[in-house]
Amino acid sequence: MSESSLLDRLAADFPKGEVRQRDGGRGIKLDYIDVVQTINRLCDVLGADWDWRVLDAKVELVDQDGPKYLAFERGELRVRLEDGREVVRGGAGADVDARDPDKAIKTADAEALKKAGHKFQIALYLWDEGKRNEIAEFRKLTKASLPQLKKAVAIKAGETGASEIAEIISDALELDVTEEDLQKEHVLLAYLAA
Repeated sequence: MSESSLLDRLAADFPKGEVRQRDGGRGIKLDYIDVVQTINRLCDVLGADWDWRVLDAKVELVDQDGPKYLAFERGELRVRLEDGREVVRGGAGADVDARDPDKAIKTADAEALKKAGHKFQIALYLWDEGKRNEIAEFRKLTKASLPQLKKAVAIKAGETGASEIAEIISDALELDVTEEDLQKEHVLLAYLAA
């Protein structure tokens, strides 16, 4: 596999249904993937040819607006390319937790690894407004009725015949989808998320 195809596989979009959302404060919602998805992407693409090294980590008990644990971590993500070269990218993360220092450092570690992963373009596309709008539209579809989903699938597939749509979905999802499966919301959503 070439270096560019390896990096393209790391940068590939995650299925829209796997993108989570959290409150970013001030009424802003932030799209993200969790650290498990980052680790799975690294393992799926690189196998054992990657390593996360913690360079610096600390947890402090601070008493600002009540006692809480403040954790910080800085690390390096090392990726070995097929030609044996090693590429290193750094990341840093922090967290505050009112009760649990272990949770604070675990979250800081996860954030640091995800930030280093962004430098290999893992989930970096979530910073793009157009991609975020696509994900927002998909979230709306998860609340749609079956007829609305069928219409969205037909528009995406560019077909109106059930057998043609089933074939298109089969190819897209690499599954054997029948016309009867077009009555199942999860099949239609999987196609729309792809």
